[in-house]
Amino acid sequence: MEAAPPDGGNAPFRRLSRPTPAPSSHARDAARPPPAPRVRLVRRQARDTRKDSPFKGGFVPGAVLNEGSVGATVYSPPHDDGTSSSGGVCLHVHGGGWIWGDSRDQVAHRCLETADVLVAHVVSVEYALFTKPSGDGCSFDPVNDVIVALEWIEENHGKVLGAGPRFVASGESAGAHLLMLAMLRRRDRARAGEETEESAASSSSRFPAERSEPFDERWKCLNLVYGVFDLSGTPSVVTDGDSSVPLSGNDLLFMYDMYTSRMNERLEPDVVALTARDPSLSPMYADLSRLPSSLLTVGTADALVDDTLYMATRLKSFGVDVDLAVYEGGEHGIGHFGAQEDEEMGVEARRYTLEYMKGRLWGNASRESQNHWKTAMAKAAALTGPDRGKREIAQQSESRAKASGSIGGRNC
Repeated sequence: MEAAPPDGGNAPFRRLSRPTPAPSSHARDAARPPPAPRVRLVRRQARDTRKDSPFKGGFVPGAVLNEGSVGATVYSPPHDDGTSSSGGVCLHVHGGGWIWGDSRDQVAHRCLETADVLVAHVVSVEYALFTKPSGDGCSFDPVNDVIVALEWIEENHGKVLGAGPRFVASGESAGAHLLMLAMLRRRDRARAGEETEESAASSSSRFPAERSEPFDERWKCLNLVYGVFDLSGTPSVVTDGDSSVPLSGNDLLFMYDMYTSRMNERLEPDVVALTARDPSLSPMYADLSRLPSSLLTVGTADALVDDTLYMATRLKSFGVDVDLAVYEGGEHGIGHFGAQEDEEMGVEARRYTLEYMKGRLWGNASRESQNHWKTAMAKAAALTGPDRGKREIAQQSESRAKASGSIGGRNC
């Protein structure tokens, strides 16, 4: 299937294949020295305070991951004897349009559920927001905040959390955007280290074989839920206007402009300003090779539906193992917040993402979570074609679901 390009033109989507990264920013990000994570844990146990909560794990809300005060909330799974026990770690990056959100009040019940199901610690990072700067009190660099959490997990999973070297990462909406950028920057640093080692070890081969395996085998998968991947606006965002709820295309474009402006404020005066399609801002236009297996989830009534569909295709073109879950009539927030959080479709979407991560984390991925992205893409194309408006799609999907009792399909 040939999808329209993110710029909304008539040229085939393959024009986006393997774009050349912008050296002015992406190379600079890769060259930055990695942060030196240090930890100070305030051991204050807490519980999910919701009435009749089914989640029994505890969490540590006072984790500070480095001297710059990048914070996190650490959620622990319960053990039969009441103590915490974990076989791995899940990095969580919350959503909120880079404006609001936190690692505790907004997502505590979901992170506890994740810890319970995965039998893993969940480290939910407190990254910089428009309204709350990074740990140094003056800069806005949420991607680096996520990298601090990522590298802290890599270095401290055993000695601090008592967990094994098996990691997964999950992000929703703006959190998926930051997670992708952080993984790409982390991969580039790993790649630079590999090239240095290879150059020092041997010069016998002028053209060494290009690696295709993930940059770090400890990271088993990425869970990208209704993510933002193109700050220039994919067709479903640009054409949505004020139609979609709870987040419309115009809302998204406004936040995209804010994010791009704030990132440009960090540049030196003589540095060329970043555009919305710069790979350091929009992962859609980056080199996506050597990333972990990825599950992408979206609903057809979400203004961000094209971001997920295009990113699934882009990841696949770079050889990444991709699983795509598309839910008919699903709005932004499906399975995590909003009207559909606890509806049958939302519960199913949440169950599938947790089972996917659990299978990758423990190395026993089920047949259900194998890659069926081609079928899902074909179905999504039929639902989101150019001759059908998004509101019409949502209305028709809702009518069909009510008539048949169906909750939509991931891969059918």
